[in-house]
Amino acid sequence: MKKKKVKEYVKILERKRKNGTYLFLVYRLPNGIRKQEATGLALVDGNSPIDKESNRIVKKAVEKMKADRTAQILSGKYDVNFSINGKQKLRLCDYIEMKNNISQRANKTRRGYMNLRKHIQDYTPNININEVDKNWVVSFLSTLSNLKPASIKLYCTLLSATMRQAIKDKIIASNPVAELPPEEKPKAKQAKRDYLTPEELERLISAFPRKTAQQKEGLRMFLFPCYTGLRFSDVVKLQWNDIKKDASNGKSYFVIEMQKTKEIVRGYLSSKALALIECNRNSNSNVFFGGAYLSNANKWLKVASAKVGIEKNVSFHTARHTFAVNLLHSGMDIYSVSRLLGHTDIKTTQIYLEMMPKKQIEGATLIDKIF
Repeated sequence: MKKKKVKEYVKILERKRKNGTYLFLVYRLPNGIRKQEATGLALVDGNSPIDKESNRIVKKAVEKMKADRTAQILSGKYDVNFSINGKQKLRLCDYIEMKNNISQRANKTRRGYMNLRKHIQDYTPNININEVDKNWVVSFLSTLSNLKPASIKLYCTLLSATMRQAIKDKIIASNPVAELPPEEKPKAKQAKRDYLTPEELERLISAFPRKTAQQKEGLRMFLFPCYTGLRFSDVVKLQWNDIKKDASNGKSYFVIEMQKTKEIVRGYLSSKALALIECNRNSNSNVFFGGAYLSNANKWLKVASAKVGIEKNVSFHTARHTFAVNLLHSGMDIYSVSRLLGHTDIKTTQIYLEMMPKKQIEGATLIDKIF
């Protein structure tokens, strides 16, 4: 006996565009009405593993939407909702994964989004993106209370970015994270920043162990950012072809793209910074060879600090703080320091002023003299 064919009320329609293949749902309702709905999702062109995985997630999401719509029709609900809030049956977890797979984000950022997805999966794995509201956001963030404040703030930021992208994709109408009042938004505790005075730096250098090649390299890699303001990640990747010479004055300088901010930073090298690297110039492309020495260098820094009585939490990043604060102490304007540090926002540099109560006292004294 021939099997009766089930009538298909909803079909998936593909439309090729320049930037991908967009997917639509086409309805043939029992009452004869035909409608079309944009899913807001698209297949990417390409055969890479990332492209294939992204397309798999998109197809899965659209098939789910098709099944939901079919169930509505078969239950007699011919009045299919076409409003923005009602048109998507896309899981938040699937949307985060899909966007993460097709993005050009840095690996650290991609890991952040996947960790966010994992926390959502643990809380409400089947929450649809259009079901997320302010109450859900507050409740979700409360489940992260065992994490560090900085981590909770990060996940809140990533969730907000996800919802803003969903608005651009015409999946939702508003961002529920933005509805949180300031007092309900997670805040990271301000980490205590320490720096070394020139006198403290000299004492630390005298106590730093230099018995092995690793220890000598660790000290060299710590001192260089004290004199340049570079981060450890930038010191590690610094190459000799990043070091230039200014033909107009004969001075050496570096030009690099900062690993963290992607800002192009140019800085002239002091005689101390130049002496650190010129004495070790060789045929290798990298200026420093101790990229794996961060943990050891931090250990040796703590040993040296304790030996000479420096009661500060000295780590490799202290070198960058030392560079910034001592320049400000010496009178360099905050904008110039901000540019040397590669900060994208001068507010980040202003934090260093809080480490300088002496400058604040000087400001009050100047006011007394002026008025």
